[in-house]
Amino acid sequence: MAITARRWLGPGLTFVLASLFFARLHAVSGGPTDRDAFYHARVASYLPERGLSRSFPWTVASTWAKRYCDKEFLYHVYLAPFALGEEPLAGVLWASVFLSAAVFAGFHWLIREEGCPAAWAFTLLLAGAAGPFLLRISYVRPHVAAVLLVLAAWRALMRGDVRWLSVLGFALSWTYSFPPILPALALAYAVGAAAVGEGLAWRPVAAAAGGVLAGLVFHPFSPNSLDSIATYFQVVRIAALERSLAAVEVGRELAPYSTRGFLQLHAPMAGLVAGLTALGWGTTKRLGGAAAGTLAAAWAALVGTMVFPRFVEYAAPLSVLAAALAARDLAKQGGREALERAAKANPTAFGLGAGGLLAVVLGAALTSAAYAYSLGTGNDGPRFRGAAGWFSENLKPGETVVNLWWDDLPELFYDAPAQRYLVGLDPTYMLRWDPEKALRLEAMRGGRIPLDPDWLADAFQARVMVLRAPYTRYYPQLDWKLWQPVYADATAAVYALRGPQGPSPRAYPPAPRYGPERPEAK
Repeated sequence: MAITARRWLGPGLTFVLASLFFARLHAVSGGPTDRDAFYHARVASYLPERGLSRSFPWTVASTWAKRYCDKEFLYHVYLAPFALGEEPLAGVLWASVFLSAAVFAGFHWLIREEGCPAAWAFTLLLAGAAGPFLLRISYVRPHVAAVLLVLAAWRALMRGDVRWLSVLGFALSWTYSFPPILPALALAYAVGAAAVGEGLAWRPVAAAAGGVLAGLVFHPFSPNSLDSIATYFQVVRIAALERSLAAVEVGRELAPYSTRGFLQLHAPMAGLVAGLTALGWGTTKRLGGAAAGTLAAAWAALVGTMVFPRFVEYAAPLSVLAAALAARDLAKQGGREALERAAKANPTAFGLGAGGLLAVVLGAALTSAAYAYSLGTGNDGPRFRGAAGWFSENLKPGETVVNLWWDDLPELFYDAPAQRYLVGLDPTYMLRWDPEKALRLEAMRGGRIPLDPDWLADAFQARVMVLRAPYTRYYPQLDWKLWQPVYADATAAVYALRGPQGPSPRAYPPAPRYGPERPEAK
């Protein structure tokens, strides 16, 4: 019993400390650290009522309207017991705190079970590997659960346990929007392990890929799950190849870093990977297959982070895990004895070196925590709470409201679920639904063509449009002398598209209103 208690003491203490950190971060944020939390809280609260419904009537101008797939189904199942009452976000924030803390507790457990020395130090290093990692792990979003599943799969990968890899790949497909990340990282691991003479182990990669594919095919929302993954690949393609063409806006988490910006935010993680690579190049025989394979996967995730910042979710834990495995391998081959001899030969210098290293790790963790607090706190409260009250008094249930900005959908859906909107979470769902309408709406949102209230009203059978208050300044037509809102507060404004409260004739697009390249609404 005592041995079992000691076995779980480290992960348990890590869980408690991490829970305190993330709970404090949410408490002082003025709202969740990421606005998608509103969507996930509302979906989780509706799960017992809606079950496996394949429609999502809240987005009338997207493929979700009739071909909905809850691509994060298991994540919402986890949140559902917490998503209670009129304000389900309050309970969901606690569910998120526990899941975020579980990532660090699970990481501590993994490196300790793998026989790595100083598990507590490497867990602290994970917190300091990159500020964006710590911030993103605080989000109420399914990638937090995906990181935990990938860590669990990594232990199976290092042991060649194809059965568990298949099971975890299957579970990832029901939990996360982009499950191919697991077989991709497993392939990088296999190549890295083969580079140090382990041989190319293809069966674990095939098991991970097979589990992911089976999860998509036998998904609760199949075959819509296959359409959903196709949409995600289209999002990635737009972000990588078509961003400059402004096909549709993609999230900031898919915008590439500059080299300087990347190094400023990810210096500890990048330094670890570069240092381990130099060590492996000079002393290849000292790095075992698990360390070399994990280092190769860390390199793949690191390069992915430079292109798509959200890959830091995997780059940070894999980089630190590679360092922990390398330390284990070096310790087994005389490294521990060498350190003991150095400590006896010159204890002062050894103590100063160890203290300096600890100070660097602690400083990195504090820097990452400061980054998470600076970007995760001070958020606006509910932006559309007042507008939602106006909707309930002036609109019919089920009536459509035009939302120019797709990322407003989570809060609109949370505060005013009785109404319907155009698109949300990603405009690619609208692009797949009707490319002409999607591109035209995007041109209006981006200010490349004037707002056309008649087209908005006709194309989407809507009477009003809603905007965040700060965004109204981007549209000259919304000058109160031309187009006065029917409702406005400090955070939102609602505009009538037609009628006596609608825009002045001077607010309409200049004639001719439609050219050959701008066809009439269907």
